[in-house]
Amino acid sequence: MKNIIWMMRNAFKVVFKDKKNALIFLLGPVICIMIAVTAYGHWEEGEIRIGVVNEDQDYIANDTVKFFTGMKNIKVEEITQSEMQEALTSGSVESVIYLEKGFTNSIEKGNPSHIQLISIKGAEVTTFIESYLYQYLGNVLAISKRVQADHVAFKTAYNQYQQESYGISAHTVEDTSKNNIMTVRTMGFLIIIMFFTAGNLAALILKEKEKRTYFRLMVAPISAKEYVLSNAFVNVLVMVFQIIITIILMKTLFKIDLRLSFMEMFFVMSLFAVVTVGISLCIVAFAKSSAAASAIQNVIVTPTCMLSGCFFPLEVMPEVIQKIANFLPQTWVLETIAQLQGGAAFSSLYMNILVLLAFGLTFVLLAIYQFSRKSDVTVFR
Repeated sequence: MKNIIWMMRNAFKVVFKDKKNALIFLLGPVICIMIAVTAYGHWEEGEIRIGVVNEDQDYIANDTVKFFTGMKNIKVEEITQSEMQEALTSGSVESVIYLEKGFTNSIEKGNPSHIQLISIKGAEVTTFIESYLYQYLGNVLAISKRVQADHVAFKTAYNQYQQESYGISAHTVEDTSKNNIMTVRTMGFLIIIMFFTAGNLAALILKEKEKRTYFRLMVAPISAKEYVLSNAFVNVLVMVFQIIITIILMKTLFKIDLRLSFMEMFFVMSLFAVVTVGISLCIVAFAKSSAAASAIQNVIVTPTCMLSGCFFPLEVMPEVIQKIANFLPQTWVLETIAQLQGGAAFSSLYMNILVLLAFGLTFVLLAIYQFSRKSDVTVFR
């Protein structure tokens, strides 16, 4: 333990000897928040813009479109499936109702399917639309269950229902989606900063190899495990500092309601810090040079962060990409935060916590193993 503490003190001196490093570590969280606020802080309450892709073109699908068109606080734009992605990414619509072929038939049978609700701003934005959609289709499904697959009886009852006058009253409630999305996006950008912070700190090992300091330490009574753990502890402590600064600035300076407690956010992000450290140490352990380590980090970090939803919600990506994202730790941490914002109990998310813990321990142990088995002391370039 004394060896680990001694090497940690030495690492801190090396890192913060250059004031530029301290400034970068401090500005990282501020940059994360500024990007999220700039990208998502301009939303205004009021009319909601939705797009409708009506591929079914049958009577229930058409009436569903008319239902939303007749609402005062919703502006409906009918688009095609090919226009859906561009409409979402450009911001011309906030969400899209996708009525696939067979939607009307599924409602008649009392088993609703062939309908998707998509939003580039995250699942939180779809809640408002879902509430109206469920109310409208719920009444139609009640008719279907009552007539029990009798098509003629269903059409008769459905036409009577459409002729009856009914209305919906809208009330102003607190909109939490803006804060939820800004929180998740800020954490997404922070994840990227954490990866590059971990990469830079883990790169100290490569610099010590280049200067032959690493091999001199290995001759001393210091094990590879102690050496790796000391770097990991320094790495985690720096990122914990970044996490604390980010959360405090979000709550105090930028007045962003996290929709979950400080300790919950801190614990989840700190657990992910262990994952980033493990991945960075693995990269350094297997890299043959500083240039190789930098290249590997760029190849791994940016694409996986994009696939996992750090830049934009997973909902806008193809289903295949969403399935691939389930194997990435970034997806698990963002999903955990989103579920906590949605009111899920922390104890109910034990599987998410275990998965993140498994990611972290696997990468750290793999790095320790790789450093332990390396005995090559030839010239390092």
